Amino acid sequence: MNTDEVRANLRAIYEHSGPLYEAGASHLSLGDYQARTLEFLADDVILRNPESTPWGGTVAGKASVVAAMPGVQAAIGTRKVALRAVLVDGQHGLAFVDLTYADDRGETAQTTVAEYFRFDSEGKVVEVIPHFFDTAAMLAFKNGESK
Repeated sequence: MNTDEVRANLRAIYEHSGPLYEAGASHLSLGDYQARTLEFLADDVILRNPESTPWGGTVAGKASVVAAMPGVQAAIGTRKVALRAVLVDGQHGLAFVDLTYADDRGETAQTTVAEYFRFDSEGKVVEVIPHFFDTAAMLAFKNGESK
């Protein structure tokens, strides 16, 4: 897999998921979303979320990662995902994403996430590590403490 293919796969992942949040998931059932997401992942994929968050921890295996994603997105309150830039070096990719999220009152805030992806030789994702710009501010906002 070359750099251009990694870049294309990263962009495809966000083209696939971004509209889901913007439309409030009304145009695509959760089952359809999960089935389409499976196409991008290797069987032994690992998702590593920050331990300092309620959605933190490591999830391993394609089915487990896809099953965990709705809970992670609900905990964050994801409302919009906008791809800002993609950087690629070999089979490693970094996606800079603007993430709009909401609290229980419907108030929204935004942060930047740098999501690291590692791909196998077949172009499937084998590891994802999201790095949130400021998890403390996100958690405070979600708890109604500040914006």
